[in-house]
Amino acid sequence: MKNLLTETLTILTLNKKTIHDVCWVGSFTGAYVIMWEDFEKIANINYSESYGRVEIVDDLVVVGKTFWLSREEYDGSEWWKYNELPHPAKNFEPFDVLNTNKYRSSIYGIMNHRKNR
Repeated sequence: MKNLLTETLTILTLNKKTIHDVCWVGSFTGAYVIMWEDFEKIANINYSESYGRVEIVDDLVVVGKTFWLSREEYDGSEWWKYNELPHPAKNFEPFDVLNTNKYRSSIYGIMNHRKNR
């Protein structure tokens, strides 16, 4: 058994974040939102994180300014995934392609291939 509140605090700590870094908690679309203090009141629940049936809503996110936690699931096993906003490289280059081609399916792959021709 896991406790959702404890699990949430643990993943924040593991990623050097605190509750003070959280902006809001809610549904992934942002249509339903509560503040951390309200989340704490309802998140002190135990659930079985092992394989079987998902017990925690799957669109739940905890959102900070530069990160978010999202729920992940595989065959009924569930956990938090820590995500950070991507940042461009210091020496980034522009790109002009959005369609895949016969051999490459990423911006990096197509642009790198062009550069190395």
